[in-house]
Amino acid sequence: MIYGGLGTAVGGWVKACARAGIDVAVQLVEGSLVLDGTAAMYGAPRRRSPNTGELSARESKDGIQFFQCSWSEAIAAGVRVVEKWHPDVVHLHTAMLWYLAGAIKAATGKPLVFHVHSVDRAEYDIGNEPNPFLAHGRAQQEAIIGSDRLIALTRPEEILLRQYYPDAAVKIRVVGNGIEDTDAALTAAFSARSENLTVLYSGRLVERKGIRELLAAIPEVLQAVPGARFVMTGGPPPFSAAAVAAQWLEPKHSPFLDRIHFTGWQSPAQMALRRDGC
Repeated sequence: MIYGGLGTAVGGWVKACARAGIDVAVQLVEGSLVLDGTAAMYGAPRRRSPNTGELSARESKDGIQFFQCSWSEAIAAGVRVVEKWHPDVVHLHTAMLWYLAGAIKAATGKPLVFHVHSVDRAEYDIGNEPNPFLAHGRAQQEAIIGSDRLIALTRPEEILLRQYYPDAAVKIRVVGNGIEDTDAALTAAFSARSENLTVLYSGRLVERKGIRELLAAIPEVLQAVPGARFVMTGGPPPFSAAAVAAQWLEPKHSPFLDRIHFTGWQSPAQMALRRDGC
């Protein structure tokens, strides 16, 4: 089940690897799993996989195997997956699971790649995020030090990693997130008419996402393209759209309020409706 930006990025990464001919399996700790229209919460009946002995797994139509486990059994289950499935690389996407990835690496010796989707200490220092980001940054630091390779999404993120963790600089590679390479996605991305252009932002509205820079550019864009509009989707879930707008809009935006729309936090289902009917 895809929830939030990190889940979307991981889901896209896994699918892209499978389409490229790379065998991929996902260890899901707790949570719900939706494959090909059917859902299974952790603990629901799952069929056994002939490739992994006693480990239960589900396989998607893309050939991706998913192993579900509880927090308490995650390390033992992860080690069994590696020992029986024989992957070449273990790929970690969040430092929340460093305790698991680090234990798997220690037990099996498999190379560990850490996908640093955002530098948590920079979230705290530059983005004015709350203390949990600083606490999470400690686990991220351990993951950065203990991994064999680091993936940064952009050159600026690589620079941040080098600044905060100079000893890890040699391990960094930049691999950006992409979009679906289907005809429909490419057509939607490049065929919009500028006079009726809708610019959609979807994600957390925080400093580290570049929101302030985006908002600073909006008046210039709308002066040049009066028919355009901006839809800002996201924000802390408890706050209304009006509260989020009040936090970010400045007096210079006043002449353009009819073309700047804040929606507040949206679920994946709500996002799909906005995509189709917004």
